[in-house]
Amino acid sequence: MATDTIDQLCVQYLLEDPPLDDYPDQGNIPKPRAGANSVSSLALPSNQTAAAAAEPPLPDHGPVELALRRNAFWTPGRTLRVYFMDGTPALQQKVMTWAKEWEVLANITVVQVTDDNAEIRVTIDEATGYSSVVGTAALNVNPSDPTMNLKISNDTEVNRRRHTLHEFGHALGAVHEHESPGLVIHWNVQKVYDHYSLQGWSRDKVNRNVLHQYTPLDVKYTPFDADSVMLYSFSSDLTTDGFSTHYNTELSATDKHFIGLMYPWYRRSTGGFDTLEIHSRDQPSQNNTQLVSFTPQYPEGTVPQIAMALTSFECSDQFSVSVKSIPGSLTETGMSANIQAWTNTVLYRASANWLEFPGDDMYFQTGTYSTGEFSDLQKIAQLTYSRPFRANPVVVLFLNEIYNQIVSDDSILDCTLVGTSGTAGCTVCLSLVNVPIGSTWSAGISWLAYDPTHLPVGVAVYSSQLYTTAENIEQLTTPVAGHVTFPAGTFTKPPTLMLGFSGYYFFFNLDGRIRLSIEYTNVTKDGFDFSVDLQGPGGVKNRSLNNLLDLPYIAIGTNVPVTV
Repeated sequence: MATDTIDQLCVQYLLEDPPLDDYPDQGNIPKPRAGANSVSSLALPSNQTAAAAAEPPLPDHGPVELALRRNAFWTPGRTLRVYFMDGTPALQQKVMTWAKEWEVLANITVVQVTDDNAEIRVTIDEATGYSSVVGTAALNVNPSDPTMNLKISNDTEVNRRRHTLHEFGHALGAVHEHESPGLVIHWNVQKVYDHYSLQGWSRDKVNRNVLHQYTPLDVKYTPFDADSVMLYSFSSDLTTDGFSTHYNTELSATDKHFIGLMYPWYRRSTGGFDTLEIHSRDQPSQNNTQLVSFTPQYPEGTVPQIAMALTSFECSDQFSVSVKSIPGSLTETGMSANIQAWTNTVLYRASANWLEFPGDDMYFQTGTYSTGEFSDLQKIAQLTYSRPFRANPVVVLFLNEIYNQIVSDDSILDCTLVGTSGTAGCTVCLSLVNVPIGSTWSAGISWLAYDPTHLPVGVAVYSSQLYTTAENIEQLTTPVAGHVTFPAGTFTKPPTLMLGFSGYYFFFNLDGRIRLSIEYTNVTKDGFDFSVDLQGPGGVKNRSLNNLLDLPYIAIGTNVPVTV
């Protein structure tokens, strides 16, 4: 179906691209003027009736903003089905690969289907240009008609990918950067009309796709991003003050960050660090660091929140026991994962895992607390949230630091909440039992709080605590193992999981080492497997004990049906 037909259905929501041969020499592209209202946007519309985004065939390099219409968002977590009405299988596969670059960044899944019962219907061979309906307006297009035109059969690979990224940005609700309320462009209107008339564009189409500017009520937008893939490229002779933009073929850092904010997928990034990755057990080390890169990176000047928990440690029982896991050198591009021990500790091995949240996350808060060294058997502390919750949140506590100056068999360390968490903060208690008189100790926690009654649509969170037991550890030849089943229907996809411990016994192995190792595997939408290993290399057994460990965990994912 021709672009003009889509226009008749979706006049307000069709955005098009001009042809490639209309671009000036890319080796001599004018730069945007300095201080050009440094506010342009990845703008996304809201949920309106029918919307399509039409782009003139790439004009001269020009500014566009990634703005999202407030009324055109899909529900976060939704699966969008993509049907190709034509095009070779090889080219269809490439388009899907490029479209999935958005999927990695946002809580949206795109899948190819073989029938036209699909939200996104793409024509390639019959396409008359480059255009796409904006966001949920695709639901208003006749089911037998395409929602996206990709005239890329005879294009270069670079331009095929650029057009696919751009049009699928529209399909997610993004409009053009140059139409965002964040930037005022001083157009030479007659020259703009003359320029696009060479592409066969009417004045109405130019008004809608180039000269039109959204209001803050229409779109959500960011400061101007001259590198956005949603930006038109145009030369300085189309403006009265010499302002111009360049031709972008990659998703910019702002594109990546903002689409994630608009489609939050609280399957947040997770990771882990094991000191065995950098040295063996027979080379104990008190300072262990691994550099971690964030994918995607955060915009300049913003850093994420990190909740980090210990998952294993192995120390000599002839000296003090100490280990601490902390993130360091936190920037928008990455961090260092650090596992440390005190100078009088022989640390053979330790590991930690973590969850990562945007620094401006409205639904989750994280923090840490350390008792510092002291000799009392109990420490009670009041934790204050950086901003109050609307209702009493759920708080999950993980140990990220332990220190015991004099190790005693059967010592017990435990951290718990005292009473109910309030909207402004909570009270925690850390206690040590069966510690030798005169011994000093310390402990630290990483905490994570969320309000389950005010999560975004489509986001699901489940947290709980395991209490593993063993009647006689000496009889065990394999690690303690088990399975956790989530409540039925909690998740529709495998969630992101973080597991740690909040209480344990000290007990000595027969080889003079104190060990603990926990891990999870086989995470599905229905649950996960876990194991607790207290034996270490060679199957050395521990002494008998009961109520072995307290293992808190949190799972964050989606509960939107994948076929919706």
